[in-house]
Amino acid sequence: MRPAIRDHRRDPRDDLISHLISRGCTAAEILGECLGGGAASAAALSFGGGPHRCPGAGIAILETDVLPSRLFAIDGVRTAPPRVTFNNDIGGYEIRGLRISLA
Repeated sequence: MRPAIRDHRRDPRDDLISHLISRGCTAAEILGECLGGGAASAAALSFGGGPHRCPGAGIAILETDVLPSRLFAIDGVRTAPPRVTFNNDIGGYEIRGLRISLA
């Protein structure tokens, strides 16, 4: 992500990254906006809007929903409770320590 941000600083475009740079966002904030929040229901808020909307938003939201849904539907999949925290730099939640195992 850093090479893309550096490139957009040198050569601004009509896209989300350049828009966030012009608003003074940090690299972490830009990454958070481009990758989405976490929960599919909240992720739509993380992609901006109008002409600066992230072009990969639809795919990212779908992946956010499909991967966990299919993974946890497999017989024998077990998880340990993760640590969920709010990250102020990206304005979204982080999931850490999610352990997945097959029984």
